[in-house]
Amino acid sequence: MGTSTPLLLREDFSPTVLLEDPMKTLAPLPSLLCHPLARRRARQRERRHQEHDQILAWRVQDIIAGLGLTHTGFSNACGRMEHIPQVVSVTDGPPVGLDIRILPGQMPDDFAAHAPTIAYNLGIAEVRVVPLGPSLIRLDLLPGPTLAPRRPPVVPIVIDDRADSDMFV
Repeated sequence: MGTSTPLLLREDFSPTVLLEDPMKTLAPLPSLLCHPLARRRARQRERRHQEHDQILAWRVQDIIAGLGLTHTGFSNACGRMEHIPQVVSVTDGPPVGLDIRILPGQMPDDFAAHAPTIAYNLGIAEVRVVPLGPSLIRLDLLPGPTLAPRRPPVVPIVIDDRADSDMFV
């Protein structure tokens, strides 16, 4: 026989248990009395977040096109056309991920071979390529020290007052 749950007696149900258990499962509801400025700030914050994701997606598509991970096609109506892998979505991190629909004939290894170049152009430490399906990959952008240009070391200049005074005497 299978296991069965024990029956509960009427004494097991105290009024406090009945009131506390449903409240634990409910999530807090958003307040209907939010200040209008708070709602406006939340919408602006969400809009900025979407704009940032869109700019990141365009930048990655430009990098992929610059690396030559495109296909050239021809059409009677348009002539020469460039097909570029499409960034489908951007997921928040950590790490930030970009889901990319690759073109027919491409493999995740094609993108893995160019991962250091993509990372350098985005100014991050590393890009990890994760296959998600037959035509979908994810580029995980792993943070690290940024690749800022190095400045030459500053050499202090020492001025010796005694040397100047000997020359003029």
